[in-house]
Amino acid sequence: MADDDEHFLTAKDIQRRLNVCRARAYEVVAQIPRVKFGKSVRVAESAFAAWLKAHEVPPPPPTPEEARRARIEARQRALATELDEKPIRRMKPRTRKPEAEEPFRIRPTRPRD
Repeated sequence: MADDDEHFLTAKDIQRRLNVCRARAYEVVAQIPRVKFGKSVRVAESAFAAWLKAHEVPPPPPTPEEARRARIEARQRALATELDEKPIRRMKPRTRKPEAEEPFRIRPTRPRD
């Protein structure tokens, strides 16, 4: 099962590496080939690495909105490299009409009763 120079991990070592609670660490130990010495349980480091590799999950695919943003950014980067400058804004920015500024005045208030 393991070589002579193999390192063994305890449930506490697995708990620290995975940053999980003690009960979950023992659940992981139960899924991996292990060695028992009376009440003590050890797992070969290579077996733990293989278990970890088998339980890797690929990243989720991008959402439609993220894919759309990525396409737009790629298009803008391609345009910028062609022109050797920043992408040109296609829309004219909105301009607000200047509001008539009223002079500052103190409003009269009613006295409190």
